[in-house]
Amino acid sequence: MTYFQNNKWAYWTIAILVVLNLFTIGMLLMQKERMPMRGSNEHSERHDKREGDKRTNHLGLNDDQMKQFKGFKMAHREKVKTFLGAIKETKTRKLEVLTTTPLNQMLLDSLDQVIGNVHVQMEVALNQHYKDLSAICNDEQKEKLKERFKKVFQRDHNSKRRKRER
Repeated sequence: MTYFQNNKWAYWTIAILVVLNLFTIGMLLMQKERMPMRGSNEHSERHDKREGDKRTNHLGLNDDQMKQFKGFKMAHREKVKTFLGAIKETKTRKLEVLTTTPLNQMLLDSLDQVIGNVHVQMEVALNQHYKDLSAICNDEQKEKLKERFKKVFQRDHNSKRRKRER
């Protein structure tokens, strides 16, 4: 007991630190309740609403068009996820083939063809997505959509990689 009587500053410092820690933990818990976790449904809905609002403002879609747009968007995203999953699996298999001895060049070439075919399917899905969106738009909205998709069709997927290599 004499230790704390002689060192009152240590006692007060410990007490202040305990209070600050409790306050910090309380604030973190309150913040966590207010903000949904990334990937949660609430976060996705808010993200989709913001994205939909951007396109609504850009294209001027009405409520009916917006409902159709959301359906097209979700279907397109699911297709793209499937394609990207297939590419990832094929590239994993390709790495396995590359690291085997002796190298099976025919299998490696066939895996490259599979990856290329999936990329072609992704482009076909993008074309269909554009057609679906264009079908629900009026003439003025179609022009805006055309300008918007012009950037998508002209993008180079490897441009980031090339910039890093420079």
